[in-house]
Amino acid sequence: YTRMQSYSISVVSGGQTISFAALPNASLSASPLTLTATATSGLTVAFASTTTSVCTVWGNTVTLLQTGSCSITASQAGDTNWTAASDVSHSFTVTPANLVLATGSASGLIVGGSYSQANTASGGLTPYTYGLNAGAFVPGTTLGSDGTVSGSPTVAGSFSYQIKVTDGQGTPVTTIG
Repeated sequence: YTRMQSYSISVVSGGQTISFAALPNASLSASPLTLTATATSGLTVAFASTTTSVCTVWGNTVTLLQTGSCSITASQAGDTNWTAASDVSHSFTVTPANLVLATGSASGLIVGGSYSQANTASGGLTPYTYGLNAGAFVPGTTLGSDGTVSGSPTVAGSFSYQIKVTDGQGTPVTTIG
């Protein structure tokens, strides 16, 4: 005896998931950032920003535009073999540009002269607070609230000091004056 049996089977599309790790907070100075995510299907994951006033996405690159909350969504639409994956979204805070302290040239380098040396902060988050981090100011000079060391030197000699500036986030930066 020979017996035949016919079968009709259907294979359905496989499911997939996206692996997209949480994003750390980033400074405007860190832009652009590279995004990475994978789909269990091996298909390419696409990215989009839902906060385009703070950050934009092109391919897998995020450009930070201003401080605030940046939200990125990773998606994979599927194909004939794989169903669409559930989107995965992560947000992170875009912080101000890195705090920088620029030291100007000193003038009035003579006893009794009008000594001045600017220390200018930029980036970070205002207000800025300046202070002496190490060393000693030239006798007869002081540090102003704007970061300028000024006054009238009362002693000749070589002096070295280090200025520290702290921004509103509490991030200190130092420079040698």
